[in-house]
Amino acid sequence: MRTLAYEGYVIRREDGTYIVGLEVADRYRELVAAFRGPASVGESLRRAAMETGYSHYVGRFVGGRVAITASADGPARHTWRIWPPASTTARTPRRWERPSCPR
Repeated sequence: MRTLAYEGYVIRREDGTYIVGLEVADRYRELVAAFRGPASVGESLRRAAMETGYSHYVGRFVGGRVAITASADGPARHTWRIWPPASTTARTPRRWERPSCPR
């Protein structure tokens, strides 16, 4: 108990009993952060968009087509049109089409 009290994990009261110390809260906070895992895809895309100034997208192939599953617009973003297919549901990823740009 002396070591725990010395390290700050417990605090000894005047009547001889112990209560939880402040170090326990710090260890708990570190444990929660460790279980939280890495930053989400959305956070990573937003950070990349702000650092580069360009929009970033993550997609996957669904039925032979590209479906954008996450995106973050940067200041130099292009406009996109969304065209939902007839089979779109709330769980279906959005499909994006880039408009033709005159060069």
